[in-house]
Amino acid sequence: MKKKLIVLFFLNCAIFSNAQVGINTTTPNASSVLDLNSHLGGTNYGGFMPPRVTLAQRNSIPVTAAEDGLIVYTAYPGGLRCLQLYNGSTMAWENITCFGIPPVTGPVFFESMGNVTANTSVLTHDTNNGFDNSGVCSYTYTSSSPPQIRNTAPTSSTVFTGASGSGFLFLQASANRNFTIGSIDLTAHAGPLTLQLLIYKSTTTSNGSDLTIDYFDGTVWVDVSVTDLPTGATTNTWYQRVLAIDVPNTIQTIRFSRSSASTTEFRIDDIEIINP
Repeated sequence: MKKKLIVLFFLNCAIFSNAQVGINTTTPNASSVLDLNSHLGGTNYGGFMPPRVTLAQRNSIPVTAAEDGLIVYTAYPGGLRCLQLYNGSTMAWENITCFGIPPVTGPVFFESMGNVTANTSVLTHDTNNGFDNSGVCSYTYTSSSPPQIRNTAPTSSTVFTGASGSGFLFLQASANRNFTIGSIDLTAHAGPLTLQLLIYKSTTTSNGSDLTIDYFDGTVWVDVSVTDLPTGATTNTWYQRVLAIDVPNTIQTIRFSRSSASTTEFRIDDIEIINP
């Protein structure tokens, strides 16, 4: 009798291991490995809930080419939510679909530049997910050497109450320096929008015109450079400036360029786009 039971047990295991798995159904589809039925007995309908993660949690998943096809539902800072599929060929997460951010009044984009404990190149900072929008936006440069993120005095918070102050973009006063924030997507918001930032100049003679600031709206580059910084004694400090009040919601890129002819060191902090 015991021998018969053992044989039956292993036969059942073999059948189970080669059969389809069904949830809320006793007759899973023969072509499926897993068949999820939306109800049991005609009541209590439900759906499939993929793993829900924050952007930081998604970035901590140890994905390789072997995880090709992995699916997650990612919640981004600011309210954007996307169902995403991992592409093992490109080693990148790709959107299946996204839910747009509901229209709001107030900040719709903010970049504090994050925080550092030592001078850090922008590329390393982005690799370490140090920017507020790392993983969403792109952070690049095309100059001879990368600009840095620093937290050395004076920080913006020493001048403006409420400023982040923990880290800022540092454009050294040597060689060409430029920095670009790309892949900005504000199309879910109504325009026009307002673009503003905190800016520091190291010399008392610069009025800001030796730093070019422009944005790309999907068609053309629009110059919104600061040219009204005061000059004279003790003017080498932080300033808050509104760059434009008519920025379209199609803005995609913000760029900062300091020419090699300039002897001014610039610091940029707390870039903000507001829906007024």
